[in-house]
Amino acid sequence: KMDGGVFLLVAFIRHGESELNRQGVLDGNSEAGLTEQGILQCMQLGQWIRHNLAEEAVIFSSPMRRARESAEYIRTAIAGKIYIDDRLGEAEFGHLQGKSVTDIDWDAEIGKSGVESAAHIRRRAYQFLEEQCKANQDKLVLVVTHGSFIRYLFSMIDSKFDLKCPVKNGSISLVEYQKPFGYRNAGFNITEFE
Repeated sequence: KMDGGVFLLVAFIRHGESELNRQGVLDGNSEAGLTEQGILQCMQLGQWIRHNLAEEAVIFSSPMRRARESAEYIRTAIAGKIYIDDRLGEAEFGHLQGKSVTDIDWDAEIGKSGVESAAHIRRRAYQFLEEQCKANQDKLVLVVTHGSFIRYLFSMIDSKFDLKCPVKNGSISLVEYQKPFGYRNAGFNITEFE
């Protein structure tokens, strides 16, 4: 606790590199696993978390294989049980899944038939964050999820956040919560783990 208020640090982690990420293709709801680079990213991140944040955490993961594998590799460095939460899943990309990410006009596609709306992603992200603030006070919460989830969440808590900012594979983005002040962007897209 800080100044008599509730304090919580939630670390949002984009899964390590998958084979489809390496190819520049939108993973969507595919069950792509991690590449060797993705495994290395997660193991380095786990060590960084252990040395800089905590030796134990409450860990949540998207149900997608690449996120579950990432959570397992991170957990080799820290103690904590992994909980799967469907709300942390990748956005539904419909007809865009499997396309080259450079060929997609996101502004024109978000919310179209079969593509999950920004409002829906924000709603499930915020609901998850609010729930963790109530359930895990004074604990480190690790959340292994996807780039779209992290971007839309940060766009809600940081008015200066650029929604087009890419979230790197194996990166960590930090949200602080302190009552009565609320949420704060405490670091976005951190990838330097030396």
